[in-house]
Amino acid sequence: KKKKKKKKKRKLNDVDEQDDDDSDEESRKKKKELLEERIDKSVKLCLEIADEKCALAARAYDLVDEHITKLDKDLRVFEDEARNNTNANPKNKPNAQGGQNDKKKDQVGSPYYVNEADPNEPTYCYCKRVSFGEMVGCENDKCKIEWFHFSCVGLDPTVKLKGKWYCKECKLNMKLKKK
Repeated sequence: KKKKKKKKKRKLNDVDEQDDDDSDEESRKKKKELLEERIDKSVKLCLEIADEKCALAARAYDLVDEHITKLDKDLRVFEDEARNNTNANPKNKPNAQGGQNDKKKDQVGSPYYVNEADPNEPTYCYCKRVSFGEMVGCENDKCKIEWFHFSCVGLDPTVKLKGKWYCKECKLNMKLKKK
């Protein structure tokens, strides 16, 4: 009888241990799933933050680049004006062609020429000047500026554009909308 009781106890203990093992395994699985969910959420958050940082860095780069471009243009204008002032005939005497020295005449071929004769002529580009030379249009229908001088956006007029072209602001807005 004692042997039978011992066998029954062993069987009950084995069943209890198996139940404990099953519940431990289930709790481990649940913990693992919870940890995996937390890790997935953390990774997604990290990726979002990284994308945001990239967009901010790109915007900062574009702003700095835009200001450097403006400074370069201003420097070229200043150098051209200084060169014209040192080469100018004194007291606006007629030059060899019979006309007077006129800064506007010297600048007509220049990308810095601004036609002051017609104040109603529309202005374009980041430089807010009239249309001249080669220009490129932003493909975004809602672009505030629409048209840009090749020289102002760093494009070479001798190289044909492939595909669609968007200005810096429209590119940035499209990147931000994708998020």
